[in-house]
Amino acid sequence: MLVYIAGPYAQGDVAVNVRNAIDAAEQVWQAGHTPFVPHLNVLWHMVYPHPPSDWYFWDSIWLMRCDALIRLEGESPGADMEVQQACRERTLVYYGVEAFLLEHGARRRGLGDEGVLSFLPGQIILCGPGAGVVGS
Repeated sequence: MLVYIAGPYAQGDVAVNVRNAIDAAEQVWQAGHTPFVPHLNVLWHMVYPHPPSDWYFWDSIWLMRCDALIRLEGESPGADMEVQQACRERTLVYYGVEAFLLEHGARRRGLGDEGVLSFLPGQIILCGPGAGVVGS
């Protein structure tokens, strides 16, 4: 699956927020999926600064291509807008990496059964007809 990582960027310490997004992406990657980390635009922005609206537009194009979105903890108006977009497009939204991995397996790339990981259940939000909350 192509998985969009959404979470705080400008609220708080940008470096910590980027690190948290990368940590989440690594778990998704190790589980055999392909993460998209918009936080990495920080490097592009350092060389060619753009207004936030440009980055939101860019990210929204990528989000339309993703199969799922993982919302990381923390206050973030931008990530909240991304969740709203995902729901409008009937993209699966998971609150936390653990919730995503619980639903979509946690098999590490290149490993056999010994690579299976276990996680505590989390909350999953299903968007679209019959939407609701799954998990605890």
